[in-house]
Formats: sequence, structure tokens, C-alpha cells
Amino acid sequence: MAHDLKQIQRRMLEDVWGAGRVETLELVCDENYVAHDPLTGDADIDALEDNVRMVRAAFPDLMPTILAAIAEGDTVCTRWRMDGTHESPILGIPATGKRLSVEGITISKFRGGKIRESFVQWNALSFLQQLGVVRGLDALTRSRAGEAEAQPHA
Repeated sequence: MAHDLKQIQRRMLEDVWGAGRVETLELVCDENYVAHDPLTGDADIDALEDNVRMVRAAFPDLMPTILAAIAEGDTVCTRWRMDGTHESPILGIPATGKRLSVEGITISKFRGGKIRESFVQWNALSFLQQLGVVRGLDALTRSRAGEAEAQPHA
């Protein structure tokens, strides 16, 4: 039986992340599934459920958009964007009420029509900058320029 792997990946993004239906994980993920994420680390299905609940609590209107998807053999690469409003604390960061937009790429490996492993790379720096936790490079450049001007010349 042939599986449309891009549609399974779409279901992961839209049903799980977009709608918060963590029960979908059992349908689309292999029982030995592992996700690799630069911010939250490695996660099995149970840990991924916790991550989804955490993100959905902080961004209840989270909306994924698939920008591109490419399938080759048992692998799907999906470029996506997530938009949402920061309405509750996340990772110790109090709610800001800000509307955030973050882009990323997920490369998923499949076995038997289910996702067995996902490698996610997303712009965590932009996420933290939009939350006001990390200053942007332009702010660092301005502060360094100001410091240099304030120092006396030799």
C-alpha cells in the first residue's frame, strides 16, 4: 500500500501543532519515533506531546503554513512557518501579547507509512528576539558604536 508521505507530514504540522490534537501522533508516528529539535532537544512521542501542549498553551492561535514540501524515497523535507500570539508563559518567559512568526525546516524519515525520526531546524534566535529575550544584531551594533564614541582617544 502506497502512502502519501507529504500528506502525513502535513497532518503532523496541521493536526498536531496547528490544532493541538496530540492523539494524531499515535496515527502518524512510528512507536519508536524520535524528534530532534535545537531548542527542546530529543523527544520521543510522550515528550513531543508535552512540547506540543507547552507551545499550544503559550500560543493558542498557533497556525502552521507549509511553504514547500519535497519527498524522495522514505524522506520528506518540509519548509514551514508558524504564526501565533504569545498569550501565556513559555520557557520561563512571561506572556508578551506579541504576534510572532518563525520559519523552519523539518526533515522526516518514514518507515511503513509512519514518521520514525524528524530533524527540525527553525529560527530559534528570531523566536527569542521577537519575545524580547535576546537583542537583535542591530541593537548590539548600536550599543558598541555608542561605547566606542564615548571612550576618549589615545
